[in-house]
Amino acid sequence: NYRSSDWPSVDNNRIQPKAERKMERQMSSQEREIRYPIHAIKLSDLVSLEELKPMQQMKKIGMVKEWDESMGCLCFTSHQWVGGAHPDPKPAQIKVLQQFFTELHARTTDISVTWEGIVFSGETATLSKDKLLDDTENMWVWYDYLCVPQIGVEGDLSSREEQVANLQAAVQSI
Repeated sequence: NYRSSDWPSVDNNRIQPKAERKMERQMSSQEREIRYPIHAIKLSDLVSLEELKPMQQMKKIGMVKEWDESMGCLCFTSHQWVGGAHPDPKPAQIKVLQQFFTELHARTTDISVTWEGIVFSGETATLSKDKLLDDTENMWVWYDYLCVPQIGVEGDLSSREEQVANLQAAVQSI
């Protein structure tokens, strides 16, 4: 009889025991091989976005920056692409994330973690609303389309080979 936090995960096509996953989580960022620097957007900028632009354009206007631990905490988020050329053309999905953070102060309960969070990361069943609120003051957000280099972006003068290499390096660094 296993608890979900005891379940193994799959890493590089092999099953990874819970103890090994725990050791990996405890490694400092200096011990991990970084092939591409982490980029992020300040939460206060994210909630004011009206449209999603690719990382290269967001970086050019100064909204996406290379992130390091001295800047504050980092929230990772991703979503399903709903368009062929743009991940969120309406923009419906980013609005849900923005609404979550802008309405967080009005919540009266902690946040329930989905079963996927429990199964895949061993997280507890709730996230403290108050702790999350405290973290939002200096929170940066890694949002895939905004923080991973895209291929074929207007105004990006690097070659296609460089764009592909940067995309691959960024994905491998996640």
